[in-house]
Amino acid sequence: MSCDQAHKILPKYEITLEVKEKNSNKVISVKKVKGKTWVYNFIEILFSLFLAPVASDVAYSVRDTSNTARDVPNIDPTLPAGYLGAPAGNADYGIVVGSGASPSYDPTKYALDAKIVESAMNPSECAVEYTAEHQIRVRRSFTNNSGGDLTVTEVGLICNWRGFFILLSYDVISGGITVPAGGTLTVTYTISLS
Repeated sequence: MSCDQAHKILPKYEITLEVKEKNSNKVISVKKVKGKTWVYNFIEILFSLFLAPVASDVAYSVRDTSNTARDVPNIDPTLPAGYLGAPAGNADYGIVVGSGASPSYDPTKYALDAKIVESAMNPSECAVEYTAEHQIRVRRSFTNNSGGDLTVTEVGLICNWRGFFILLSYDVISGGITVPAGGTLTVTYTISLS
């Protein structure tokens, strides 16, 4: 099976985007997106984990968010390998948001078209949990500190692999979702087998 075929049968995920007003818990907008766009990096990392007899072996090469080839799994036990739990204020990995003018999906994508910087959309800690329903839930909030409205048109899931940041999934938010000045956007990925 080729990578092009494999990305169609991988675990499914849904993305929920919820916007709340400044200084309030009032929800002003919600969008649900059926995620369908794992990028090749995801299946290539999974393949490398299946192929490498020892975690420190190099089985494959993927592109990080700066378009540099990185060997995987090549795991060093002192460094993160696939970590999503980014700390507050760090938008290098975990759930990330962007405002690309004409974002489009390409399975070879390695970065968002126009990632929104931390000073404009301040991210919370990225939380990861395994639920009783056998789902992986990844959640992160972003506070709009830009001074004006921001429209999020793209979202991604980026892991920290040995200090390099690897895009695993990428989705376009049709029509975007607008976050008013001071408002909060909460993005939740729910990953499951069906």
